[in-house]
Amino acid sequence: MADWYRHTILSSLWGFPAERFTSQEFWDAFHRIQTGSGGESDELEQAQLRLLAVWKDQQLISRRLLAYDTTNFYTWEARTSTRNTLAQRGHNKQGRHNLRQVGLSYVLDGENGLSLCYHVYPGTVADTDEFLIALLRW
Repeated sequence: MADWYRHTILSSLWGFPAERFTSQEFWDAFHRIQTGSGGESDELEQAQLRLLAVWKDQQLISRRLLAYDTTNFYTWEARTSTRNTLAQRGHNKQGRHNLRQVGLSYVLDGENGLSLCYHVYPGTVADTDEFLIALLRW
């Protein structure tokens, strides 16, 4: 990963030493992702919801045309790992049902192309269940 980082624009933009980009650092960061389950939300989610409220108040987003989508990403994390509660087995859209996955839903302003909100959720959650969660957040 360090070699890849060294040859991208990210190294000049961020200025981090390439040695920080190891597979172990990636997995450590991956394990820190919060799902907001159980009623709590992380700081990024709180900031996202506050920004969305401001945009609504200032009528900067269209409510006539919204785009909603979900996807999932599979990971090669060992199935015996107990550190990560986010990556779980579920119905994978790429057909990789044998691997753990993470779900992502997002809402876009269809007229302006503005990303309004997103939600990262465990791979065991079905898209239909996530839709209700997204509606309640909006």
